[in-house]
Order: sequence, then structure tokens, then C-alpha cells
Amino acid sequence: MSIGNRAALVCKLGEKKHLPLIKNPSFPDFADGTAVAENLEEKSIQIDDREFSLSLNSSETTASQPSYTINEGEVDRSVISIGNTVISEPGLLHHDDVHIQDNRETPRDYPRRDNLEAEEYAASTEIFEGASLEGIATVFSGLICGSIRTSSFSTNGKTYSKASVTTVFPPWGGPVDCLLSLDICESRVQTLAMALFNATVKWVGKSLHIGFERGSSLTVPNSEATLKGVGNESIVMVFGSEIHQAIDESRIRLRELDEGRMMTECVSMIVTEKGAIINLSLGLVCGSQIKKKLHT
Repeated sequence: MSIGNRAALVCKLGEKKHLPLIKNPSFPDFADGTAVAENLEEKSIQIDDREFSLSLNSSETTASQPSYTINEGEVDRSVISIGNTVISEPGLLHHDDVHIQDNRETPRDYPRRDNLEAEEYAASTEIFEGASLEGIATVFSGLICGSIRTSSFSTNGKTYSKASVTTVFPPWGGPVDCLLSLDICESRVQTLAMALFNATVKWVGKSLHIGFERGSSLTVPNSEATLKGVGNESIVMVFGSEIHQAIDESRIRLRELDEGRMMTECVSMIVTEKGAIINLSLGLVCGSQIKKKLHT
């Protein structure tokens, strides 16, 4: 009790001390009400002090414990997670390490990436063009060798050859970690189409005729066509074991395996009038290692 409240109580009791005592045998017959007033004052002060103490302890306990209010059924559904980022609205990226849900903040588990060499390709698109012939021989070991188009150029009186290979690292968070594109010579398109897709391809005038193993065929007039769906054995036979391992590491392939799909679309071939373009979707770690071998 504060000093001001205590003084007010004493003053109030003093004003009422002249009133008659309660007529009850349990009360002693005092000559005046002074003793009773003092006794009541003391008991009232003790009771008020106790209530004040309890109120103070309760306030301290409440202040030391933070209060959380969660409205049931009002979960913020605008927050969704994606990879190693959080998107709260379309197009708005947050590069923090929390995932907001039910008005609370909880740590998010991001996939672990132990290879630091791959980190440099995660933030923005990186494109590397032209591969050395030595790198091609190191990475590939199959039918693809000798099928990639090459070009020559001169520098300081010396002539060099480069293979038409492009390696692309899209920004981190998309479906493709690393894309390897190979420009295929026209004379090798038929062989690779049969080895990879069990299909025959032939241009007749301006129309592309594609024949399949079961006898069905497809005619595509005035346009290029894309073939997809390759088995593991065909990948190893055409590209070698290192490319096969890099494909198995890609997130697209992991999703296909989760869905029970044995044939992968990580290998595709775009057939054109002047040849073909083979695209390979690789994992980020293996893709960064292959890039160092090809583009040196």
C-alpha cells in the first residue's frame, strides 16, 4: 500500500471512531472506540499489504512470460516455401532463414550443399560457350564422341578447335540446376536418335518423319521436333558414366524416380534441318565439375 493510501485509510478510520461498538458478547466493552479503530486500522493495513504483494508478484510473473495469440483457422496461406527461399506474395522474395506459419517463426531446413564450387553459380545465370577437345575426351566416353560439331579459330598465328558445347547454370531455385547443350552434326542425328529413343528421323522436303520401334510414325511439317524419354543403359552407352551420374544427381531425375518413372526426360534431342541439339539436365555439383573440365 502506498503512503498516500495508508494516510487516507487512517483518516477515514479516525472519522468513524466515535460510532458505537457492535453489540455482541464477543466484543469487549471498551470505554471508547479508539482501541477498536486502531485494531481495525492495523488489520486493514495488513490485509491490503498482502493483496498488494500478491498483485505485484502476479504482475511480475505475467511480465516475464511473453504472450502469444494464435487465431485458430486463420493460418496465413499466402506464405509458401520454395528450395532455400520464402515467398509471401507472387514475385516477392525473402532471403531470410525463417518460414512464417500460424503467426510463428520456425527455422526452415534447407538442403545441404557441401560443394562450395557450386555456390558461385547459384545466384545468377552463368553461361559458358565452347569446350576444349581435351575436355570433351575427358568427360564423354561413348557414341557422342565425334558427333559434336566443332569450329576452328586462329589466335596469334595458331589455329585452335572448339566443340559446340554450352553450359548454363540458371539461378538457384528453378527446376534445372545445370543445362548442358550439345550441337550435333547432321550426319550423326540418325545414329543418336536410334541409340537414345529407338526412333528413326528423316527429312522429306520440309517435313520431318519420325518412326518408332512399334511401327507407328509421326510427321511434323515445316517444324523441328523434340524427342524425350531415355533409359539408363542408353545414357551410359551414348554419353558415358560421368554424364549418367550427373543426370542421376539432378532434381528433375530425383522427382521422376519418386514418381516411379524409369525413363528420364533429362535427356532431350531437338531435331532440326541442319542437325540436332541435345540437352542434358545435370545436378549442380557434378555439373560444376564437368564445366571445369570442358571450359578450360
